[in-house]
Amino acid sequence: MAGFASIFFRAIACAVAALFLIFSSCCVAQKTPEWKPLTSADLTMEAAAADPRAPAILLYYGEERDDNRNSEFFYHRIKVLTEAGKRFGQVELAVPPHCSLSDLQGRTVHQDGRVVEAAFNSHHSSPEQGRFTLPEVGVGSIVEYKYRVLCSGELPDAVWFLQRELYTAEEQFKLSPRKTSPNLQISYVTSNLPAGAAPKEHEEHIELNARNIPAFAAESYMPPPENFKAEVRFFYGGREIA
Repeated sequence: MAGFASIFFRAIACAVAALFLIFSSCCVAQKTPEWKPLTSADLTMEAAAADPRAPAILLYYGEERDDNRNSEFFYHRIKVLTEAGKRFGQVELAVPPHCSLSDLQGRTVHQDGRVVEAAFNSHHSSPEQGRFTLPEVGVGSIVEYKYRVLCSGELPDAVWFLQRELYTAEEQFKLSPRKTSPNLQISYVTSNLPAGAAPKEHEEHIELNARNIPAFAAESYMPPPENFKAEVRFFYGGREIA
């Protein structure tokens, strides 16, 4: 009987330990990344050499998606270069249906390094709807915000758009594919990618890093702009795409 009790309690201990490890790994995986370090060149920049007339530039853009958790993490860091660029301190995020925002953080960094954290409970903000205004935005400021989108069901197939309204100095993308079936495969197609930018496949994820991406300039009467942007489109299938 004593031997049975010993085996029973050992099994309970192992189960508790396994649950603890699973819970811990979930928490680590969902932890919001810290703010990226700023350089003196970022703070003192007055114009973008690659786009001298730009009202602002995107110093950094990050997008990390986990299809097993139905979650996406986004990071924007924008340098305001002119009065017109101050509008990028007013943010409106696109939140898909059946999804919600989580871990929203924002701040303004002035040229002297002074940091003003965003208070999302002010009357200027409606963070649950993805609308907010970053504080004390002026010419020379850096505005940055990061957030996670959590969805109650499977996300649509991922698309990485490398080009946006602003010139982008650096961007990073990461996708952890779904693992619901051993026969489920993921593949992708690319279009208009700049030289040196290509997805890299790892055991658990796919990533892409790029630098110095020009702003996308839409033209009147042009076909759908998505047909001309640098992008990567992902899709799932069975063994037929392996």
